Amino acid sequence: MKTLRALAAIFLFVAAHNALALERFPIVTTEEMLQMLQDREAGKIDFILVNALDEMIARNASIPGSVNIPLGKIAAHAHKLGQDKNRLIVTY
Repeated sequence: MKTLRALAAIFLFVAAHNALALERFPIVTTEEMLQMLQDREAGKIDFILVNALDEMIARNASIPGSVNIPLGKIAAHAHKLGQDKNRLIVTY
């Protein structure tokens, strides 16, 4: 859990500071993400966690339970998001 917390903190911090149009989307804190992951595991909520990391980086340093959809290959990997258009998507 400590490793997951560290990875989440790093990725969420980097994503928050490098993202464009932050005013359009809410930022999920590390603590909120950890709670969301626990709630998802317990079946309390449903969301998909997408990491937009390069495939090589994602293999070695991604939050467990995330789906890798590299930023430059969104169209080719869009099927990984599923059919539910109302499902919450959290991206880092």
